[in-house]
Amino acid sequence: MEGFKLENKKISLTVESSDGLPRVLGNANQLLQAFLQIVENAVDALQETGSGRLHVSVWLEAGEV
Repeated sequence: MEGFKLENKKISLTVESSDGLPRVLGNANQLLQAFLQIVENAVDALQETGSGRLHVSVWLEAGEV
């Protein structure tokens, strides 16, 4: 998967995560590809509006990430 850049796209990205998150079991490469695809789709949608903010949050709830 090719990377993407947010420079010059008028899109801000913030990432928020909780401390002490447990490890996520799975194929690291496949998990990364899935995450990047979701972010890339969000960036594409924001580009259609001309600008925007993408906020990614990761937290633990009921024992699940």
